[in-house]
Formats: sequence, structure tokens, C-alpha cells
Amino acid sequence: MKNLSRKSANVTHVYPERILQFGGGNFLRGFVDWIIDKYNRQSNDEKIGILAVKVRKEGNYNQWAEQDGLYHLFSKGYMKGRTVDEMVLIKSVVRILEVHNEYDEFLKSALNPQLNIIVSNTTETGLAFDSQDKADEIPSTFPGQLCRWLHARWTHFQNDRSGKCVIIPCELVDQNGQVLKNSIFEYINHWDLEDAFKLWLDERVQFCNSLVDRIVPGINQDQLTKYQERTGFIDNMITEGEPYHLWAIETKFDLAQLLPLDRIGLNVVYTKDLTPFKEQKIKILNGAHTAMVPVGLLMGVQLVKDAVNHSALGPFIEKVVFEEITPSIDIERETAEQFGQSVLDRFRNPFLEHKLQSISMYSISKFNVRLKPTIKSYIVHNKTTPKGLMLSFAALLIFYKGDFNGKVYTANDEAEKIEKLTQHWMKINTSGVISAVSIYEMLADEVLWEENLNQISGFPEATAKYLKLILEGKLDQVVTEIGSQSS
Repeated sequence: MKNLSRKSANVTHVYPERILQFGGGNFLRGFVDWIIDKYNRQSNDEKIGILAVKVRKEGNYNQWAEQDGLYHLFSKGYMKGRTVDEMVLIKSVVRILEVHNEYDEFLKSALNPQLNIIVSNTTETGLAFDSQDKADEIPSTFPGQLCRWLHARWTHFQNDRSGKCVIIPCELVDQNGQVLKNSIFEYINHWDLEDAFKLWLDERVQFCNSLVDRIVPGINQDQLTKYQERTGFIDNMITEGEPYHLWAIETKFDLAQLLPLDRIGLNVVYTKDLTPFKEQKIKILNGAHTAMVPVGLLMGVQLVKDAVNHSALGPFIEKVVFEEITPSIDIERETAEQFGQSVLDRFRNPFLEHKLQSISMYSISKFNVRLKPTIKSYIVHNKTTPKGLMLSFAALLIFYKGDFNGKVYTANDEAEKIEKLTQHWMKINTSGVISAVSIYEMLADEVLWEENLNQISGFPEATAKYLKLILEGKLDQVVTEIGSQSS
């Protein structure tokens, strides 16, 4: 096999550099770079090239640079009722720089008026300010490096409007655009940079909050070898991702004019308010995970894909998603249901071994964030409790009990919360009776639930009902009944 390069792959065209990308890990290769490559293939508009920048001093991008920025991406999963297993050669990355070795070249790129979109993924901690960075040294952090790049751009363009740019961080941080802007302003103050530069940033640079969603798992050596055989090249940057993707970008102006990614069928959304998209991801995707985990584990199911394909648990999960969760979200019903269907397709991904036990980590905190608001909303609108979510909550309590139906279960959570629930269950085990008082005490524990759950209409009664049914050995029966009931 030949080493992958533009020459060996007969890739003769090089797109103009229009995006500056901080980072080059799995996620950016499987998300942004893939999205831009797809745009270049399908759009008749001006093509987009990416200048990828390595932020950290440690390690290198030598293998990627030797491949001239090329790599293969495999989209594998389940979407719209069909199995997807597709391969594409990604050509969108046209140049690679390492800031600590090519700092002057990095700053020189700021003078290119076409290079007016900045993206990043430097992990959740990558947006932080570091007071150890000195004004006369190469900054160690992404915000510090971007601050220097923007300062070079401001110095060159001043009031020329061609110097304006848009910054779209992809880090999984709430309000990531604002967080990044705040860090850059900390550097400006730390280095005593000009007030006119601050004004230029406010007037000429837009920091966008964004939400990204695509599973991009790493691959092991055996997978790499098999994939290389399929490509016919020695490609050390092969990347794998699920078919589903979402890039929601909060923007003050019509960003689609500058970056029209939404015109070719890509799931890229420009919005003035990111909140509904965050809600649907947390409540539907994460909420469905949290709801299925304790029920599935108590039923002996180990994997997400097995849960959604289970004859009883599968319909139960669908019932929870479409009749209990999606109606609680402040977004168009059709949009929420389409997202819900895409979530179930992702859960069915035959290529992913997603363990329920691993998702069960910190289930109490996850319940408080992902399911409790949905239960409250459901009760307000329907004047009754949601059967599926309340069964899931009862199953969660029993999972933390540690034993059920002759099997031992291990909860992975904050020690204080595990200890609290253990104490509640010890009182019950000693008395041998799950009384209304014991349930009240368990639900009243604000260390666990951040509030007194007894004050939610119907919550203690539903909890008692489903605890009793599960402990009587009727879990499978109740799951089947809920999943088969017509709305």
C-alpha cells in the first residue's frame, strides 16, 4: 500500500484558506472537517479550505502533515431505518501549523482577509485563561494564542471592514463563545493591550455560542489495519463517526451568508437562541439514556442497542421519548419528534458497544438535570405523573439499593449520595416494610434531589406504586404494559 498524500491520491486542487481551526483531534476531524468537506463536494459556491493549528507544545501533527492534511472518514451507524457504512476521503484541511514551532507563520495568517472564520475544540478546559502566560512569550493556551492572532489582525486591518471575523468554539462548555471572549479579554488586561483593540473586538468580531453533537469514537490498531485495507492507503489519521450530526450556532446576524452550510442538507442550524437545542439534547438524548439505564439493568440488559431492540424495553423507551419527554420541550413538536427519532436510530447503532453500566455513573445528578424538569412539566400539562419516567425513578432507587432479584448492582456516584441512599434502604431493610413514611423520608432528602420531591403532585404516590410492583417481581410486566398502552 502507498502512503496517503495528495500526490498518491491524485488530489490536485487546494482550496483557499477560509477557516482557522484550533485543534486537530478525532472530534474536529469527524465533525467540522467532514462538514466542510461535504460542503465543498456538494456546493457550487466558493470552496472552503481549513488551516489547522496545533495548540499545545506536547506531541505533534507530523503524521497528518505527511499526509498533506488528508485522511479517510468512515460514517458507521443506523439512520432513517437503514444501516450506514460509508467511506470518504476528507480533503478540506489544506495546511497544518504548529504554533510553538511556526509562531511567525501562524501570526502571518492573521493578515489574510479570507481567513475570517475560527473554530476550535481544545477540550472543556481549553477555554481557560492562564496568568502564567507572559506578553513576550508564545502563549500556552488557545485563548492566549487566539488573542495574539486577533491582535495581529487588528494591527494590520484597523478599521478596514475586511478584517472582521466570526469565532465558533465547539468545546462542550455552556455559553462557549462568551466564555472564550471573556478569557481573551482577561489576556488583554493581563498584557495591557490597547483599548482600541477591545473596541475592535466588540465591533468587528462575533463570538458565537454553539452546540455540537456527533459521536466520534477512537479506533484501535486492529480497526485501523482493517480500515487501511479498505482504503488501499497507509492512512494513520483514519477517523470514524456516526451518521448523525448537529451543529447549532447562535448568531446575531445572517451567518448563513458567510458560511452557507445549511443549504445542502447538512444538519447545521443558525439560530438567535441556542436554548431549545440544548434542551432537546439534554432532555431527549441524555434524558432517554438516563431513563433506560436503571430499568434496563434491572431487566438484565447490558447495551443501549440491545435496550432499544428489546421486545418490551424498546417500545417502553419509545413511549417515554415521544409521549413523556418531547412534549415538555419548548420547540416545535415536529422538530422535537424528528430529533427523538434520530436519537433512537443512534441508539440502535450496531457498531457501538455502549454499556448501560457506564452511562449509570452519577445517575442521581443526571436525574435531577435531565428527568426531574420533564416530570414536573408533564404533571403541569397532564395533571398526572408520567408512567415511564416514574417507573424509571423507582428502578433508580432499587439500583442504588445494590441488590435485586438475586443480583448485585454497583452504583458509581458521589460517595455522600450513595451513603445517603444506603442509609434510607438500611432503615427499610431493617423494618422489612416500605412504608409511606420511609418513602417520604427518601424523597425529602435534599442532598439527593436538591428539593423535597414529596411536594411534587403525585410523585410520592407514583414512587410507592412502582417500587411495590418492581419488588414484587413485576418489572418486565409493567414495562410491557407501559410500552403497549395507546396514547
